[in-house]
Amino acid sequence: MTDAQILIGISQNDNMVWSYICQTMKSGFSAILTRTFNFGNSAHEELEDIFQESCIILMQKVREGKVTVSREGAIFSYLVQIGKFCASNHIRKKRPLTPVEEAAMKLRLLSDETDPEMTVNEKQKNQDDFLDRVFDSL
Repeated sequence: MTDAQILIGISQNDNMVWSYICQTMKSGFSAILTRTFNFGNSAHEELEDIFQESCIILMQKVREGKVTVSREGAIFSYLVQIGKFCASNHIRKKRPLTPVEEAAMKLRLLSDETDPEMTVNEKQKNQDDFLDRVFDSL
């Protein structure tokens, strides 16, 4: 199924599309979040909640017309980015992060973002600027 078909299906609340998303994207989504946020093996329920929350946000964004398909695989990438922010909020709610942990998480999220139009040098400059601001605040 193409990303364009997925967008149409989401906007029409097509159950087949949601089944497809769950079958094809859920395991990769969980693997990325597990690796990014060091979720343990016992965090299955947390990852399930984050995946569902991410799907709901994706549906809202599609219905608002804020999601367009620029390339194949963009829907999965967008869903993962939503998941990272949801996981970050979920972790923050469980226990407050220290300023250093907060900065590390933001840096990890920043470095994981994949904007195809941003060059490697621009990404490095953004990361360097961010680190400078973090060190200044500490």
